[in-house]
Amino acid sequence: MNPMIVIALFGGFLLLMMLSVILAIGFVLRKTDRLGNGAPAGERPDEDRSSG
Repeated sequence: MNPMIVIALFGGFLLLMMLSVILAIGFVLRKTDRLGNGAPAGERPDEDRSSG
């Protein structure tokens, strides 16, 4: 196989993995933050809208 094709595929796969990991970490942090502040989810809709 052409080395450039292998590098391109590997680079794209690595980028995809990094993006999914960042999204997963952000989702977990948002969930834990919402659970940790002790306020119900529907109490402050303005803050939720601005963060999203």
